[in-house]
Amino acid sequence: AHFYFGETPKDITKIFKDLIVRQKSICFIILLSTFYFLFSTQAANAATLYFFPQNIDVFEGENVIVEVRLNTDGETINAVEVEGGLTGENMTIDSADTSNSLVRVFIEPAQTDGKKFRFIGGTPGGFNGAGIIGRLNLTASAIGDNSILFNELVKVFANTEKPTESIVKLLGATF
Repeated sequence: AHFYFGETPKDITKIFKDLIVRQKSICFIILLSTFYFLFSTQAANAATLYFFPQNIDVFEGENVIVEVRLNTDGETINAVEVEGGLTGENMTIDSADTSNSLVRVFIEPAQTDGKKFRFIGGTPGGFNGAGIIGRLNLTASAIGDNSILFNELVKVFANTEKPTESIVKLLGATF
């Protein structure tokens, strides 16, 4: 702010008020930017739980193996509780397999009732990367559209001193 001879106290007061408003605006912008970067970084590190393959054509009477996979996106996790199921009436889940799973200790055996599935377990020392939690053996009983989805009760826990639930993106698959 520049002062010139002949300015009245009202002019000087207005100049200082303008400066204060600008400083508040700059502080507000910096604060907003900080929150944006904090929260966008956290969302970028969300683990992804997905099925592989994502899309597949299955004919009546045909079996297909669908893998339940996890990508931790740089985060180390140590426990999972994964549940989901089929939405259509044209397929069944015949079995759930956990051989060669990234989960080393299962609290209970993999479960399926023909339409739903469940995997619950952990990995001592944690797991970081992408891997298979389990495999589902599906059979098509008729031709039609089907999908398999995770339910909202899915939990993935970070490998921290206190159990901390991780953010998880869920991706379904269609048949």
